[in-house]
Amino acid sequence: MIVCYALYSTSNPDKPQMIYTTIFVVYGVLRYNYIINTTEEGNPTDVVLKDRTLQINVILWVLSCLLILM
Repeated sequence: MIVCYALYSTSNPDKPQMIYTTIFVVYGVLRYNYIINTTEEGNPTDVVLKDRTLQINVILWVLSCLLILM
């Protein structure tokens, strides 16, 4: 998934800066993997709604995408 997002983010030659948003995706995937492997939580919606760090990561990813694309 991370490789696919990295390839997707670089597919637009007009916005090569999108590659910088990959760091948020990498962190989000690794954080989610850590949570589901260290807790009994299995529902992805509950994981995102309960974990403040993951929520902040998503907000930062959205903001960085908006800043780059505008």
